[in-house]
Amino acid sequence: MSAKGSANKLDLFLSKLEDLICWSLFGILLVVAAHALLLSQIAACYYAATAVLIFPRTPLQSHLRVALVVLAFIIGIVFGLI
Repeated sequence: MSAKGSANKLDLFLSKLEDLICWSLFGILLVVAAHALLLSQIAACYYAATAVLIFPRTPLQSHLRVALVVLAFIIGIVFGLI
């Protein structure tokens, strides 16, 4: 097996792993948002907005998406939502 072939397999594996993690986080955030809707509408909006940012098919460049997700988590920590 060549180094190029193993690099392609590694890239494919990491891509699938990233998709799995993103979809899992997306689902968890939507469940939390649905539960938070009963307690606080602001918290529900926060979790839904964060889920949209994490959604794997969001048409944002990856560096912008990472920056927005980090900002969203900082805001969540500051306001006690996390």
